[in-house]
Amino acid sequence: MEETSIANGGRVKRKSAQTAQDAQLARALQEELLRGNRGKKPKCEELGINLKAEKEQAKHAAMRESPKKSRAGGAASNTEDDFDDITEGEPLMRHWVRRNEKGFLEADARRGCCVCDDCAQRLADEMINGSGIVVIRGAISEQAAAQARVAVNKLTLAEEKSGRRVEGELGPSHRRIWNLLNEGPPFTTLITHTLIFKVLSRVIGVDFTLGSFSANEIGANCPQGPAHVDYPYSMLQSFPSDPMACQAIFCLDEWSAAKGATRVQLHSQKLKEHPDRDEKLETVVEGKVGDLVMYNSLLHHRSGPNSTRNSRIGLLGQFLAKYVRPMEDQVRGVTEKVKKGADKRLRQLLALDCPFPILDPTAGTSYD
Repeated sequence: MEETSIANGGRVKRKSAQTAQDAQLARALQEELLRGNRGKKPKCEELGINLKAEKEQAKHAAMRESPKKSRAGGAASNTEDDFDDITEGEPLMRHWVRRNEKGFLEADARRGCCVCDDCAQRLADEMINGSGIVVIRGAISEQAAAQARVAVNKLTLAEEKSGRRVEGELGPSHRRIWNLLNEGPPFTTLITHTLIFKVLSRVIGVDFTLGSFSANEIGANCPQGPAHVDYPYSMLQSFPSDPMACQAIFCLDEWSAAKGATRVQLHSQKLKEHPDRDEKLETVVEGKVGDLVMYNSLLHHRSGPNSTRNSRIGLLGQFLAKYVRPMEDQVRGVTEKVKKGADKRLRQLLALDCPFPILDPTAGTSYD
């Protein structure tokens, strides 16, 4: 019996030693894997990974195990201090891009979506070959949106005092405010937003330009607009195969169905045709303050009727492939102060480094 006990004890010790070696090897392999993957861009996942939830679960599980180890005489290896890296403001999700219940892709910056190259490519493909429209939730903070809203309100009051109010095509309850770039920040900051460049460069080319930039206000009781496609497609009867233009909208107010949120017909950009003005557009694209909506300019869309007593304002940017003539003369319309202070992205949008050929060598610039 004694010899049997000794033999069993030896097997237990060898098994325990082997288990410890296996655990040590597993840790070494994991560390090597992490070193090998460091700096690499992870692939997108349809629903993302809830990092904070995973860490919270690990934390609670470890804290439950610690008393057991202490009572058994073992070391309590996990304590509250081991999880100090869990912070309140930590992003909740990685690569949070999903298809919503309405049928188009949305990314969620509020949940920590990094909009890496993989995410940006998925969104770009959606605009070209998918539904035609994407939304990035929380692309800018509510504070940034509020600052832009205040700046638009100041311009609105200035226009009314000067008598230069520009009535929109839908009547007196519709207003468009132009020449936003001349006001500088926050407009020059928003139009050069990283997310716009990351996604649209994959749709209309890395050297795309700005065709138009304005504030669009759908006022109280404003009627719905006609179904249409945007410039330059609105000027054409046949359309090339490659995308020529995209629209981007920063929501400065809540975009709800009641407040006239944009209506679209998903996948209609693939039809390559003009819609009937009265065409029924089934999908309402709603958004919160700070959301960024981007869509293919060939997508059939309209503004909905605003049945509320409040207006909703969005900043509407039109972006074009480099070879398309802008709807607005961006170079002549922008002040010298703005042009001189323009960063690389704004210079690209204004095509300042791609002037028209100078036919007269005595001319000062191609814009004179």
